[in-house]
Amino acid sequence: MRTPTPQPRPPPRLLEVKRVSPITPRMVRVTFVGPTLAEVPTPGAATHIKLFLPEEGQTVPLLPELGPEGLTWPEGPRPTVRTYTPRAFRKNGDAPELDVDFFLHDEGPAARWAANAQPGDAAGMAGPSPSAYAIDPEARAFVLAGDESAIPALQTILERLPKGVRAEVLVEVADRSDEVAMDSEADTRVTWLHRGHAPGKEGALLAEALRTLELSPEARYWVACEAAQVRAIRRTLLGEQGVSPQALVTRGYWKQATPNHPDHDYGTDA
Repeated sequence: MRTPTPQPRPPPRLLEVKRVSPITPRMVRVTFVGPTLAEVPTPGAATHIKLFLPEEGQTVPLLPELGPEGLTWPEGPRPTVRTYTPRAFRKNGDAPELDVDFFLHDEGPAARWAANAQPGDAAGMAGPSPSAYAIDPEARAFVLAGDESAIPALQTILERLPKGVRAEVLVEVADRSDEVAMDSEADTRVTWLHRGHAPGKEGALLAEALRTLELSPEARYWVACEAAQVRAIRRTLLGEQGVSPQALVTRGYWKQATPNHPDHDYGTDA
């Protein structure tokens, strides 16, 4: 039996900024529109997309093209490519909208772009990935934890939890100004951990909170933060706390001193 030839992924689609809305002093929501958004499947919980952002001096990012040999790049400076969680997707008939929340950390190119984005600006998008977080319909308790980079993903999970389940949510941020609404129909308790603004300490409070948390034996766990801390947390939950590997999902969303950390870091090499 002949093995089917893998089909190339479709090239990124071009989107336009419709509006930019501040959420906190360090987070903005960029709402994208574009006719091809109508073809995009509704993103699942904590899934991701790739954004292609124009280089300095460009108004439209260079995007790969689909040809007989698959995806190829035309001549010119390639765009900045970063991974984000789709915060919301509204079909809106013939005028679909996609919200992406940007955390304005340091001076990274994506943060600079979002901080200066204006209606009419262009960006490319690929995805969403089909690898969404699968919420166990039999689970009655969840422990969800992350830092600033994980806030949109945490929100998309919480919004999909049903009534009658419990959710313990731990979120590490710099200070109170980074706190946002974490809405859910579940019975939710949210704990905000304030680490301050000293660099290099990201994730330490979250790791300690999970190490000392009184865990529910039937709970499901989802954790996303800095890659090294994700591995420390995974070792603690599996080794010291006795959490089953089948009940734990971890994601290294970013890594210290690594500008473009891969989006498939699950921390399972811990």
